[in-house]
Amino acid sequence: MHNKKKYAYVCVITSLLIIFAALFGRPVITTLYAFGQNVYVKTKVWTLVLNKIERYYLEEVATEDLIEDSIRGMLASLDPHTVYFTKEDFEKWKVDFEGYHGIGVTYDVIRNKITILSVHEHGPAFRAGLKPGDRIVKINNQSTIGLKREEVPLYLMGQAGTTVNVSIERQEWEKPKDFQIIRQQIVTSSVPYAFLIEPDIGYIRIARFTRSTENELLEALANLYTLGMKRVLLDLRGNTGGMLSAAERVADMFLPGGKVIVFTKGRISTSVQEYISTDNATYLEYPIIVLIDHVSASGSEIVAGAIQDWDRGLIVGTTSFGKGLVQTEFRFQDGSALLVTTARYYTPSGRLIQRDFSKLTRQEYFNDPFILHDDSTTEDKPIFHTSLGRTVYGGGGISPDLLVKASPRTITTAFRQLYGADERFFYTFCEEYAAQHPEISEDFIKFKESFTITSPIFRQFVEMVQSSGAEFSGDDFTSNKSEIEFALKREFAFLLFGDEARYQIAIQQDAQLSNALEHFDEAEQLLKAKPFSERMLPGH
Repeated sequence: MHNKKKYAYVCVITSLLIIFAALFGRPVITTLYAFGQNVYVKTKVWTLVLNKIERYYLEEVATEDLIEDSIRGMLASLDPHTVYFTKEDFEKWKVDFEGYHGIGVTYDVIRNKITILSVHEHGPAFRAGLKPGDRIVKINNQSTIGLKREEVPLYLMGQAGTTVNVSIERQEWEKPKDFQIIRQQIVTSSVPYAFLIEPDIGYIRIARFTRSTENELLEALANLYTLGMKRVLLDLRGNTGGMLSAAERVADMFLPGGKVIVFTKGRISTSVQEYISTDNATYLEYPIIVLIDHVSASGSEIVAGAIQDWDRGLIVGTTSFGKGLVQTEFRFQDGSALLVTTARYYTPSGRLIQRDFSKLTRQEYFNDPFILHDDSTTEDKPIFHTSLGRTVYGGGGISPDLLVKASPRTITTAFRQLYGADERFFYTFCEEYAAQHPEISEDFIKFKESFTITSPIFRQFVEMVQSSGAEFSGDDFTSNKSEIEFALKREFAFLLFGDEARYQIAIQQDAQLSNALEHFDEAEQLLKAKPFSERMLPGH
């Protein structure tokens, strides 16, 4: 058997050598023959090592695990973004870009019951009539009381087209009602928040770049336009990237036709590409501010880099991560997959987005976004110029036009434990209080501007927590009072008006965002400085 395999291998190599000899001549065939023989010998040694470990190692080991570990070992000497996924890991990884199969709800386990926190607007649960606050007390006729949070997906998720039966308990119902729901693919939202943060400023957060990003963004822009939007704040903080094509289309929406958005260069000819904007831009007259931070990477840096290089808008925040490597995806028969780095990203002015990782371990490289950096110095960074001649800096990542650091908030251990307690004190209290005071749910704008956590409300919350036996002292309540009050208002907003309302309350403490809002005059000056038809970049 081994001789047959070797014979087949040699036949393939010989055929390839004949073809290459015809094309390139004898010197090339000699080199290729030596290469082929060497690869064969090394592959045979690898097989022998695997065999010996299987037969003689002191403990029994899974052959599949050994093979997967050897693949990861082979990739360890390459860049941090060339990775191998097992079938299970690949399925989890795809969720961010392709979604998952389920009923379309977010949930928590509160007082031993699965509590629906939000319902996907176009999902099966929404169509069935499920609402936030509903309790799922049975799944397929089995009680869910006491089910652990991490166990819930095992019951609710499944193949698209399959059916799940749930029994729903609702506060105004005398007894639970049964629903039959057909699972479908649920695409994770790419643009979770879009609203007027000021009367004429549209705030849009892009959380990730996926297949649905373009349509979600177009819908958000159209809605905000009808509400009176005349300026755009694009928040890419925390956005680690995603699909190159999605990021390219986002940049295309804000650039006139014929402008380079990004270009790539690699070892093979197909990796050399230039992405040019079309004439489909829809909001060219609106000044733009783009918010980035050190977690913003890949697709976020493509969008920010293109807008900055063409002076289309102002980049505010801190220097982005510096992930400028293109991965090509290869899927295998067993469901596993390989992401191979095949090219590098460059901004229109020629800046390499990828930062240097040669002196870092993989762990140090990926932990870097969570380390405080001094972004103020640009001494060693290469200099480039925008279409208006402004100086911008290379050296990895996108350096902002205006450096605005986030104000770190100090959250005590006591508050973190209170907020994350299994009893879910904040949600439970707000649910019970809102049921007794329906007037607070009448209008979000009024709630946002005037609702406060009064002393009586705060005392009621303290009494509820203390009556549960939780270890949270009077001093803890006093020292964390402002944080608790803010968290309660945020939770009320979520319970009464939904996730976007909670987010609007949360960003009231966002000093970085507040600072960015003050610079739209500068963004407008860039927009009006020179017609885009007259703007040029070196080499284009």
